[in-house]
Amino acid sequence: MPSFGRDVLKLTQLAPGIFGDGSQGSGGNGFDLPGTETGGGSTGGSDGIFKTENGAAIISNGNQTPNNGVTVDGISTTSAVWGGTPIITLSEDSVDNVKVVSNAYDAEIGRFSGAQIEITSKSGSNEYHGSAFFTAHRPGLNAFQPFNGQGNTVLRDESRFNQFGGSLGGPIWKNKIFAFFNYETVREPNTDTIGNNWYETSSFSNSAPTGSIAATYLAFGLERRQQGH
Repeated sequence: MPSFGRDVLKLTQLAPGIFGDGSQGSGGNGFDLPGTETGGGSTGGSDGIFKTENGAAIISNGNQTPNNGVTVDGISTTSAVWGGTPIITLSEDSVDNVKVVSNAYDAEIGRFSGAQIEITSKSGSNEYHGSAFFTAHRPGLNAFQPFNGQGNTVLRDESRFNQFGGSLGGPIWKNKIFAFFNYETVREPNTDTIGNNWYETSSFSNSAPTGSIAATYLAFGLERRQQGH
């Protein structure tokens, strides 16, 4: 099934009894759910599934997202700092299945009272098998969009984005030892040179009366600030 940003945690929003915000913000970022500190899921940009703590923005059994548990091959990967977020997110090509348990927990499940997200990874077999993919965004292929207001310039997305990877599994010793390897990466060679920010100038730093508390405060570390430290 398709998942935004190739993030299998997005599939948990389709499970019965689960509520989540699947909408995307600017730049592909996910939204946080109200009343929770867990992140809103992966982005469609350079971090995505590569984030150390990638939260599935879902609510189950009336619990907040920090009450969700995530396991990979039966081992808990849930962060000890931010509950509900795994410290690793598997690449789609390395995942065999995703199971969401929201009630009737087995004895092996503990610690969390929300959804239990059980991810099973792929493994090798007696037959060689694998996959490969490549996704590219190019300015020359992006459509122009007129949603900048009447009379404004029609713009298009000028970003360049490459996402590629693959997997390979097979036997090392038939019927005895198997191996499976997966790789995925993102290349986003963009430079953002446009932005609106407040910058302190020397005229502002020298505007306070000599000897005043304000002058002392503004002079503190002025040289380092001017050097960009």
